[in-house]
Amino acid sequence: MMAARAILDHRVGGEGLVSACESYLPMVKLMRRVLRANGMEKMVKVFPKRPRNFKSEGFGFSCLYADIVSDGICLTPVALETLIQVKPQQYALHVNPLFNEMHLLSEPFKIFEFDFWKRPDSHGETEILVTPTVDGRVNAVVSWWVLQLDCDGSVFYSTAPNWIVTSGNEDHWCDHWKQCVWFIPGKGISVSRNANILLKAVHDDSHVSYSLRADKEACHNLFNFDECHLFLPPERIALYGTKEVRSAWLTAIKNAVIADDSLLLTILAASLSKTSEVISSFHGLQRKGYKYLQAVSTANNFSMDRILVLVKRVPSLLLEDNQREVDLFIAEPFYYGNDGMLPWHNLRFWKDKCMLDPILSKDAIIMPCKGLLRVCAMHLPELSEVFYSWNLFSEPMQSCFQKVKGAMLFVNPWNENSIIIPFVMFPSDAMVIVVGGVGS
Repeated sequence: MMAARAILDHRVGGEGLVSACESYLPMVKLMRRVLRANGMEKMVKVFPKRPRNFKSEGFGFSCLYADIVSDGICLTPVALETLIQVKPQQYALHVNPLFNEMHLLSEPFKIFEFDFWKRPDSHGETEILVTPTVDGRVNAVVSWWVLQLDCDGSVFYSTAPNWIVTSGNEDHWCDHWKQCVWFIPGKGISVSRNANILLKAVHDDSHVSYSLRADKEACHNLFNFDECHLFLPPERIALYGTKEVRSAWLTAIKNAVIADDSLLLTILAASLSKTSEVISSFHGLQRKGYKYLQAVSTANNFSMDRILVLVKRVPSLLLEDNQREVDLFIAEPFYYGNDGMLPWHNLRFWKDKCMLDPILSKDAIIMPCKGLLRVCAMHLPELSEVFYSWNLFSEPMQSCFQKVKGAMLFVNPWNENSIIIPFVMFPSDAMVIVVGGVGS
């Protein structure tokens, strides 16, 4: 709406000026109701679809020029800088709470700069000599963005950790844009104060990677984007990195195995019995999951001849003439294909189970056998602070938020902090099916 009103000042007629994507259907309905209340339903088209998913916030902008816009388009933000800083302890993001627990080895420095008003390069490399400020061992690189929101370069927004001093000493709210932590392989690199280390950074359309050398030799980055088997969203990494969850897992792992996207459940089922046949459905990983099983099959003492990874959906098993009866049907808390979905979408496991009833044995074991959906009411008196950055983003354009009619606020009370731990015992010659998520 802000963009449409800004364009109207410079153009006569405004039908279909702005297009917006929103995958959450209730929000789409709310947006259309707000547009009608403000007389802008013909100016803004809302598409109930999900935009492209990118592996790093800020990357993927090149698809705009490939599929949507032409050179010379006016974009906000206008430009973007990538700043990084080396540190010696391995932590998952978000790094704001970790300032007292890690030891920074360098001052922040710029690594990439992107001009959104020009067609970006699909590939870029740079090498920089970094001077450590203290002795230590580099285990990771922390990176963040600095966004230029206007053409004149007077309004900036940084996603830096709150212990980094930004221009004007402004404390930007950026909880939704976390920092990126790139871990150095192995035990890291030992560095000395004022002894330069060579950093090489590489990016493509949607990824960025780093490598380090403690001397002035050419830095060869062996990282290949195509070899990445799994990308986790920031929310999942943040969940896995919390102290409470890690402690709970260390306690639980003594008695059970916690699996993600059925990979470990498949390995467990195939390893516990030398004669059972295992059928796995990797809703999100698909072919990547199969390659992973191939890579670890020998080390876990099972043959890939006893494992079938479904390329099609689970009901395709009903079409098999020689399909054996299934003795054990297993699912686990969440799977890769449903990241960001609502909690009840993970109950697709039960839908698959019902479809496969004709091939389940009479005494088949279903794991888990019950699911609970929990909700809670929340009192958030300081939620208004969330809108701190609103004025910052609206500054380069016309301020019109006060004129919006029908604006509403929704708070999502759900999270993925609960854990379901499956522990399975089954006959040695059983037929086993492992599927995706259950819900939490």
